[in-house]
Amino acid sequence: VEISHNFFNGADADNQPACVTVCGSGTNLGAAAGTRIQDNRFVSGGSSINLYNTQGNYDISQNTFLKVGAGLRKSGSATGEFCIRLYYVAASKSSGQGANGRIHNNVFDGCKGQSSKYALIRIFSGDTNETVYQPQNAKLAIMYNTFKNKTKTEGTYNYLVYANQDHTTT
Repeated sequence: VEISHNFFNGADADNQPACVTVCGSGTNLGAAAGTRIQDNRFVSGGSSINLYNTQGNYDISQNTFLKVGAGLRKSGSATGEFCIRLYYVAASKSSGQGANGRIHNNVFDGCKGQSSKYALIRIFSGDTNETVYQPQNAKLAIMYNTFKNKTKTEGTYNYLVYANQDHTTT
């Protein structure tokens, strides 16, 4: 799956749709990339990139996120939206394939994030409300990104990356 060179222009309004959602993609870990999302521009709107139960390699690079989550309230959410959401990545116990991910060389400018932690990137593998799946054979590198003009600071909850640490190791 490759999604490149697009412009997604949302609105600062309730219940905006996600721009890109990829569910269950994968490739052999020896291959170059299973899912590549690069050189896109995401302005305002709902969650920019959602990867659900992705296996194999994935690369999110050279994207620009501008004012994502600023002023938004998604139904059932405390506030705003995520720029990147990794949801049960490499959690499939049946395939055992795992996942190698890279999030690099992106620009996050004026983004707010979602929930009470205001994360721009969220890694989720279950919690007290949803089934917990430990990621299997998963690696994630987050590097060379630029975070600027973050719109939400509240006590210690100005997280850029929120990992559910009860179920996802550091």
